[in-house]
Amino acid sequence: MTIKETDEKTEAVSKQADTLVTVLTRMSAMLEKMPYPPSIQNPALPSETFDPDWSQSKYEHFKTTIRRMARDAQAALNESGKDESLARWQKVCGDKFAVNKGSGGGGSGGVSKQAGSAAPVVGGTVARRGNEARRFG
Repeated sequence: MTIKETDEKTEAVSKQADTLVTVLTRMSAMLEKMPYPPSIQNPALPSETFDPDWSQSKYEHFKTTIRRMARDAQAALNESGKDESLARWQKVCGDKFAVNKGSGGGGSGGVSKQAGSAAPVVGGTVARRGNEARRFG
């Protein structure tokens, strides 16, 4: 697992951005230890597996992609400029990330401004940390 019980109330999962970086970084580290595609067992039916039909080259591509996403997410989290941070998050999440789809507060995963608030709304909740705006646009 990439998120552990001991992560509760730590910086690793304190905000959505931190949690995404933690998941991607730990997933990348876990995949680096696996030279071949892992077997994924169905927890409801142990005789069944969800093994992807990946060749070794497809699996290596997947590992490379997760590694790059982890690196890009960490860079976005550390970026001090709002526009630069948003551009980096869009590399990770797609170019529609944080595009305000209209007026009002909140949305389904994007970032917008809540009426009368300077704090960005991330996934429908107001970001509380002062520097959260630079983290998610």
